[in-house]
Amino acid sequence: MIDITTTATIGHFRVIDCVRYTRDQVLCIEEYEHVSGLGLQYSAISYVWKGNLAKESVLPDNLGEFSVKGAEDGDPISLDVLHRACAASIIEGADRLWLDRLCIIQASRDDKALQIARMYDIYKLCEACIILPGGINHLVSDEEDTTWITRA
Repeated sequence: MIDITTTATIGHFRVIDCVRYTRDQVLCIEEYEHVSGLGLQYSAISYVWKGNLAKESVLPDNLGEFSVKGAEDGDPISLDVLHRACAASIIEGADRLWLDRLCIIQASRDDKALQIARMYDIYKLCEACIILPGGINHLVSDEEDTTWITRA
């Protein structure tokens, strides 16, 4: 379980350092006062809160998963999927990644309200949008049905 409530500042913009995560296996969440005007190169992830769950037999090298305080009703985050998303972000020229599950203080109604109001800008200013139609727990194949297209 990850809990950023004690270290994050309500209303600030947060991103994951993809280089530190992919190279050092360290989850480093950086915080900035604003999303615009920073010159940050970041990607944003679009996914469903509850996606397709992986079958155990599909994951022989599974690195594990974790949950986020305040978001226990959603799928846990797969370390494998997060690693691949960070790698994709770096390939797209962005060494940072915005994932609402980790970058919004899920246990804070105030932070959620402020961040939701900024989502248009968060997605507008990102370098690339990484779509995970099966969710953040499992990468799906082209043949698997998902609910991503109906998430709104």
